[in-house]
Amino acid sequence: MSGKLTIRARGRDFVQKVVIPKGEPANFLTEAELRAKFAGLTDAVLGTERAALLADGVLAIIDVERISSLVGLSTPVSAMRLAGE
Repeated sequence: MSGKLTIRARGRDFVQKVVIPKGEPANFLTEAELRAKFAGLTDAVLGTERAALLADGVLAIIDVERISSLVGLSTPVSAMRLAGE
């Protein structure tokens, strides 16, 4: 979906229109942007190190021998503490 934002300030109009938003297939996130978004959503739940390892694994999923290793990394820190790990 495209979008347009207009802000009126100091007697002027500031307009920004985005035809193809970031994240759409035609304007996909860079790897750095994708990692930053992933970290922002997961670091507090998984911890910074586990989240980075999970991101590495998902981005290289074609080379992952056992998916269970990624599933293990996706376990929230609080759940691991409850399980005594």
